[in-house]
Amino acid sequence: MKTKRNILLILLPFLINGWLVAQVAQVEPDFVDNERPSDVVRAQAAIQIFPDAVLVVRIPSHSKKIAELQQRIDSGSPNAERYQAMLTESQTERTEFGVMLMSAFTDAYDFSQVYFIWDTTRIEAGTGLLENVFLDEYLKLDSSKSLSTKEAYFVAYMGQTDGETGTGVNALIICEQTMEPLKAPFPYCAPYNFGVDSLRVLLFRNVTEADVLRRSIKKLNRDLHRYHAQITASNQ
Repeated sequence: MKTKRNILLILLPFLINGWLVAQVAQVEPDFVDNERPSDVVRAQAAIQIFPDAVLVVRIPSHSKKIAELQQRIDSGSPNAERYQAMLTESQTERTEFGVMLMSAFTDAYDFSQVYFIWDTTRIEAGTGLLENVFLDEYLKLDSSKSLSTKEAYFVAYMGQTDGETGTGVNALIICEQTMEPLKAPFPYCAPYNFGVDSLRVLLFRNVTEADVLRRSIKKLNRDLHRYHAQITASNQ
C-alpha cells in the first residue's frame, strides 16, 4: 500500500489534465482496475497544484434569456416595450452580479490567481492559448491577460452542488479542467443563496447581497488554505 501511495504522489501533477488514471495504469495496472482515482486522491492532488494554478471563474451571462428578449423586440412584438424593460433589467442584473463576484474575490480570496470570463466562453484543456476572453474589473475584455490551456488551471461556475437531481444548494462550484466538479474532502464549493439569507437581511438591514457573496468566498478561501496546510503537513 505504501508503494502504491508513493506512485500516486509522484503522479499528482498529471491529475490536472485528466491523465492520472492512464499514468497509474502504466506503472501498476492491477491498482487501477479500470477505475478512476478516488475522490480523496483527486482532492489531495488538486489542492497541492491549486496555489500555482489559475482559477477561471465563469460569470453568469444570462445569454439565452437576453437573446430571446432581443429577438422578440426585433420581431416587432406588440409587447416590445415590456420586453425592452425586461432586457434592460436582465443586463443590469448581469453586470451588477459580475461586479459583485469580482469584488468578493478581490476582497476575500488569495489562495490562487483568478481570471474571470463570461460563461459563454468555451475552455478546453490542451487546445492552446486563450487570449482576449478574460475580463477586467469593468467586465470589459482585458487583452493583457492570457492563459495556456496546457498549464494547470481550474474552473468555477455558479450552479448547484447536486445539479443532476436539483436537490443541492446554489453555490460557486470548482471543477477540474474537464468541467467535472471536485468532491469532498476538497472544499469544492462556496454555497451562496441570497434568498436563504433573507431573514438575516430583514434582521440586519445593512447586510447586502454583496456581503453574503463576500462571506461565501471568504469561507471558501479559508477552507482551501486549511486543507492545503493539512495535506502539506501529512506529506512531510
